[in-house]
Amino acid sequence: MISDGKGVKLKEKFDYEIIGINNNEAEIKLSAEIGFDPQKIFNIKIELIGTFHFSEVITEDKIKENISDLLNFMASEMSFIVSFITDKMFGKPYIFPPIVELKE
Repeated sequence: MISDGKGVKLKEKFDYEIIGINNNEAEIKLSAEIGFDPQKIFNIKIELIGTFHFSEVITEDKIKENISDLLNFMASEMSFIVSFITDKMFGKPYIFPPIVELKE
């Protein structure tokens, strides 16, 4: 959470799930809750499913080794979607950095 010093805090929470792996293809779901605390400004819950095609057979361990890169790729698309929605809602887009920070 990032605070502006006026009691409003930015809130970004990410989680992911490996939906399936089949030879050189993997499906990953990125879930996010993006908004502010207090939630009076806005709070968006969004899920994005990405299908990744690799040049060789992929394993779950290999995906987990590179999960940050894969999720950050998906986060750029998610940032675009959120900015589009918030632009339509408020007349100004909220653009969050397409960097996923997972909580351990």
